[in-house]
Order: sequence, then structure tokens, then C-alpha cells
Amino acid sequence: MRLGSMLMKLTGNWDPMMDKLVQGLGGLDDKFKAIAGAQTDGSTRLAIEQLYTSICAVSTAILLLCKAPQPCSAQVVASLMRTLIDGCISVFAFCKDPATRSRLFIDFAVVLKFKGQLRQEANMGCPYVAKVDEAARAVAKAQVRAEMQRVGTAYLESRRRKHRTDQEMLEEALRPGNEHPSWFRDTWFPEKRRDILDAEQMGWIDDVFYKWLCSSVHSDAWAGECFGGLERTHVATFAVQLWGAAVWRLGETLRVVMEAEEVRVIRDTFYKHLQWRPGKEPPVLADDPGK
Repeated sequence: MRLGSMLMKLTGNWDPMMDKLVQGLGGLDDKFKAIAGAQTDGSTRLAIEQLYTSICAVSTAILLLCKAPQPCSAQVVASLMRTLIDGCISVFAFCKDPATRSRLFIDFAVVLKFKGQLRQEANMGCPYVAKVDEAARAVAKAQVRAEMQRVGTAYLESRRRKHRTDQEMLEEALRPGNEHPSWFRDTWFPEKRRDILDAEQMGWIDDVFYKWLCSSVHSDAWAGECFGGLERTHVATFAVQLWGAAVWRLGETLRVVMEAEEVRVIRDTFYKHLQWRPGKEPPVLADDPGK
């Protein structure tokens, strides 16, 4: 049996109207690039660029998979869809307060570097961890710890507080021999993912998709139930709607001027159709792009 025949696949053919829909929104790229470039604060400019580029890249990857003539794995699409939801959540979190959250978003790279060092130290000699001179490693560790002294308090894991102040926690977390990745959050924002989605009236996405689509391995059964057997265009439309929801919130927050047709599609067809709470009519997950 070939491996490909074991994977749950999407059905149907690509609808060319989807290409027209996406092409009609192509002008938004220049608008967001202009808004990002006009930012006087470097952190804000970089945060906008990275957030926008991320949701565009992942949603485009899903569209290309759905459009390709060869069979499309539901499991692969499910993994990318979870990543796209993560990107949307980051945009929503950023839009709460761009002025202060830009630095929070950018500085999280320091936390990731610190955690990465700890995990590499615990696995020295394994494949793909390059052997580095001990003196060079010591210098790199000192540099990252110095940066963590500057930014680390913003990312401390509250569950480990135990009546300590932020500074006391940071000193303990960075004490040689006591370091561990769990001292710091796994997300750059302090809220729970579900709380961020709830604020956008999209909490159902956490239950129906995010919590289930944990990886291409663990979500095999659910990916089959969730996406397997669905038409390519329907899954692609959901990806475009997620992209549009993030783009709308980011554009609204940054006061990006959109054309009337862009507003109709981005806000009314994409963003608002994902807003749903129990008791309301079911959300439209797969609008006919030809309408």
C-alpha cells in the first residue's frame, strides 16, 4: 500500500472563482506595507510586518495545497490550519494595544532563544545540534541571560509565582542550575488563547478546531472527521476567512483605508461570518466564492 493512499483527502475540484476572489483583494498588500513602513517606532513596524506576513504565508500555503491537481491530505491541511489560527490569535492579541504590545511581541524572541539554549544544553551531542566550543557557548549564554534580565519579567509564568515578586522570580529563574523553560510562558501574550478568541466572538474555533488539531500525528482521526471528505474550495474558503478576520482587525486597529468592496468582503463576508456564540445561527464556514 502506498503511503499516500492511507491519508484522508479533500474532495472536489478547485473553483476558479476563488482565484478571482483572492486576486480582487491583492491591493491590500500595498496598503499594509505602507502602514507598516510609516511607523516611526521600529518595534511596531517590525511587529506589523511579521504578523501580516505570517497569516498571508500560511493561508497561501493552504490555498496552494487545495488548488494543486494532486490529492490533498486533510491531515496536512489541518496542521497548517492550526498554525493559521495561531497567527490570527496573535493578531487579535496585538490589536488590544499595539503601542505596548509591539515590544512584547518582538522581545519574545529573546525568551525563545533562552529556552532553545536550555533545551540544546540538555541534548548536546544529539544529531543536528552543532558542537560549539565551550568558551563560545558561555559567551552566548551570558548574552542571552543579560537580555533576559532586561525583558524576562514580562513573560514569567504566573503559575510559578508562589508569593514572589517579578524580580525575585526572574532572579530564581535565571540562577545557574535552576533554569528551566517552564519558568516562562509559551506565548508572547499573557492571555489564554480561548479568552482572546472569545473577545472576538470566535471562541467556538478553539473548541471545534484548535484544541483538536494539535499536530499532524495526534489529529489524524479528527482531521479525517473535520476536513476529510470536504471539498477543497470549502476548506480554502475557511482559510481565507481566517486570514480576512485577522486582516480586518489589524486594518481596523491601524486605520487602514479600504475600498467599499474590500470592506464588504473582509469585514462582512469573512470576519462577521466567523463571529458566533451558542444560540445563534451557525457560522458560515464555506461561503460560495462565486456569490
